[in-house]
Amino acid sequence: MMNYTEIENKLSSIAGDKYILVFSGFSGLGYENPAQLEEKLENILDDTIRDYGRANILVVAGATEEGIGTVYRLAKAKGIAILGIVSEEAEEMPLATNEQETVLIPDPGKTWKVLDENGHSYMVNILQDRRGVFYALGEEKSP
Repeated sequence: MMNYTEIENKLSSIAGDKYILVFSGFSGLGYENPAQLEEKLENILDDTIRDYGRANILVVAGATEEGIGTVYRLAKAKGIAILGIVSEEAEEMPLATNEQETVLIPDPGKTWKVLDENGHSYMVNILQDRRGVFYALGEEKSP
């Protein structure tokens, strides 16, 4: 397992000067309306491709396929680079990012959190000093 300095260096190397799209949301719990989620993700990806070009984008989320992990399938189909940042607890699971980049984060408390040694989220840190957007996508509720 990499130490925190090695993790920071690897994340920096992968991110480079790409425009970063970080996606946070439900994973294993899924979404009540997956089609609505896919449409939202497609729109975000298409708009970002239009503005920055597919080669200049990096999609970041956890690394599982369920729920918000749907973004990986969509990004791969559009030729966008992906990066999974996930707890080492996922090491034995099938991951949506296996053929590209996955960084496993030490998780001694088995919390599934991806925190650095100071308790800060790598999902937020990856945007530090870089261009990009953090999307937290929940469920739209009917009235």
